[in-house]
Amino acid sequence: MKMTAEARADLIRRIRQLEIKGTCPAAAAMQLRCPPIDSVLPDGGLRCGAVHELLGPNHASDRRGDGALMGFAAAILARLMQEEGDGRPAVWCVNRRLQFRNDQFLGQPYAPGLQSFGIPVQRLLFVYTDNDRDTLWATEELVRSEAVGIVVTELDCLHPVAARRLQLACQEAGVTVLALRPGRESSQAAFTETRWQLQTLPGSEPTSAGHSNPSWQVRLLRARREPGAYTWAVRWHRGQILASVLHQDRLATPQVRARAV
Repeated sequence: MKMTAEARADLIRRIRQLEIKGTCPAAAAMQLRCPPIDSVLPDGGLRCGAVHELLGPNHASDRRGDGALMGFAAAILARLMQEEGDGRPAVWCVNRRLQFRNDQFLGQPYAPGLQSFGIPVQRLLFVYTDNDRDTLWATEELVRSEAVGIVVTELDCLHPVAARRLQLACQEAGVTVLALRPGRESSQAAFTETRWQLQTLPGSEPTSAGHSNPSWQVRLLRARREPGAYTWAVRWHRGQILASVLHQDRLATPQVRARAV
């Protein structure tokens, strides 16, 4: 059955309304409580009810990132779960395809490690899938169910069509998705709310147990209505995200930015 011109125009109008306004109160922003990062995000924080894409350091042989990808995702997940007012659980979709390299097991999310970031693990569920197709299906079903507030999903590739469909589902349901990707290929998923790239930095200031606090290079590659790229040196310290600007690449004048809002 072909779509009429009127129906097509109405669909385009509704999609544009969703992209601009969102459809529920959950479309508010969640502050990372890190002023150097929050201040450059268009909504003053990480927008809820949206898809945020997190990439690894883009190593050719890497399948799960060098630790920074999982660490930064855990820090964001902790903040999202703290702000989740109705107590809905979060779900982490573990993609088994990314767990192995050359038949070597690379590990999986570790509950005590996640708990050290402040994640209430009693509210965190795990779903195990075997490939990207099953992972995307599980993620979309979880989002549309509205039974969960946050979904972390591991993907090797995020196709633009799949990203747009998932973004619209998140906006309709008010569910936030963190899409974790190794970053071996440049992403074309222009419909995600934000895209980040993570890489581990040498640790500093050893803790009382003799371990260094996690330190990462965090780069904001794109954000809607923000025509610039930023890079920070970020450290996780006593439950806080501490950041200092390493690089700022302004791609547009303030007038252009104003027109993009």
